[in-house]
Amino acid sequence: MTLIIAASHGGKVAPDRQPRRARGRAGLQEGLQLNQASPRIRSLAQRLIAHETKENKSSGEKSRTIFPIPEKLRPRLVALVGSTGFAALLSRALVLARPDVAWLRAVHVNAHGSLEGPAELEAQVDPEKITEGRVALLARLLGLLMALIGEDLTMQLIRDVWPKLILNDLNFGNGAGNENEKRRNRAQTAEKSREQTG
Repeated sequence: MTLIIAASHGGKVAPDRQPRRARGRAGLQEGLQLNQASPRIRSLAQRLIAHETKENKSSGEKSRTIFPIPEKLRPRLVALVGSTGFAALLSRALVLARPDVAWLRAVHVNAHGSLEGPAELEAQVDPEKITEGRVALLARLLGLLMALIGEDLTMQLIRDVWPKLILNDLNFGNGAGNENEKRRNRAQTAEKSREQTG
């Protein structure tokens, strides 16, 4: 059967008619790429965490959770994928991040879809390791979200929740949406510089 198909396509096997072994390897490669957080996604995660930390310090507000960003994204993501879908995304992100950061093994997703860990976790783990775990988990969550709904919609969700966050140098998205993002970020940068000088 494969030989007949190959002959009818000028000697090439049609992509949907490739032998199972070849399709399996391609699917495995795609799965491995999905499971890895790209440097851009890690950079986005780091920037979100730094921004959220700075906002909490300036407002004097102490976060009630060790993972505040997934909690802030929750309402929009639940509206998009439902509470079960949100819990599944968070659970998968946690599973993918655990090999990168050992202390995440003590964290789980509870019945309400929130991340939980032992109460003494922050006291027992070095603050740098806590930050490393937050970045790893958030990068995995953002990567899964981008794979599910696309970069443009993911970035729009982030802009809706953190409108003051400047992301113009990360180069997510393309076309008119990216140009709009650049204009918006230039305006935000100009406004911040006016605030600092005035």
